[in-house]
Amino acid sequence: MVGEHWDFKNGDDKGYFTNGFKTMIDFGFPLKNGGSGANLLSTWQGYAGTTNPGMPYINSHDMGKVGFFGKGSSCIPAGTALVLNPSPVQIFYGDENDRPKSGSCSDPDHPVRSDYVWGANADKLSHWQKIGRFRNLNPAVGAGTQVILTKQTNAAKRVYKDNVVVIVVDVNGSTAIDLSEVSEWPDGTILRNAYNGEEATIAGGKVTFTGENGLILIENAIKIKR
Repeated sequence: MVGEHWDFKNGDDKGYFTNGFKTMIDFGFPLKNGGSGANLLSTWQGYAGTTNPGMPYINSHDMGKVGFFGKGSSCIPAGTALVLNPSPVQIFYGDENDRPKSGSCSDPDHPVRSDYVWGANADKLSHWQKIGRFRNLNPAVGAGTQVILTKQTNAAKRVYKDNVVVIVVDVNGSTAIDLSEVSEWPDGTILRNAYNGEEATIAGGKVTFTGENGLILIENAIKIKR
C-alpha cells in the first residue's frame, strides 16, 4: 500500500509505516537529473539501508509549475539513477523516451500531461528498457541489500535471498572488473552483462565486460534465463 504526504522524503516515518503503509511517495529523490560515481552509489546506499524506503520519481502529472520536465541529454543517467534505485520506484509516462511538454495551457500543470510520442528517442527508450528488464529479472535490484565494493571502483553488490547482482557505474568500453569480494561468484562462474548480453567466466577473481552508457550490469548467466 502506497501513501502520499506532501514533501515526504526517504527516511521519514510520520507514523505511516507502523500503521500499514509499505512505502510513501518520495518527494526528495536527489538524482532526478542523474548521478555518477560515489554520489550515485551513496544515494542508492541510503535507500538500501532504509527499512521502508520511499518511492522516488523523476516527473509527475503536476510538475508544470516548476518547469521540471524533459531531461534532454540527462534522460539516460536519470533513468539509471531511478530504475536501479533499491526501492519501489514510479515512472511517469514519457520519462522513458524523454517526452516533451506540450504548449502553454490555462493550467500551468497541463503541459506535462501531453500526448505520448510513440517512436521518439529510440536510443533513450532502449536504455530504460534494458535497465527495466534487468530490474524485473533480478529482485536484488529493487529489494536487496547493497554493499559498495572496495576493490572495484564505482561498483556495488546487491543480494536478495539467492539472487546476486553487481552494478558498475561510470564505465565505458572494455573493462576488467575485480569481483574477488563477491564470495557468491567463485572462479568458474559464468556471468552475463545484462546490458548488452555479453557472457564471460570469472578467472582470478576478475571478468571483462564492455561498458555502455556508463553501465555494466552483471548477473549469473546460468540462473537468470533471458
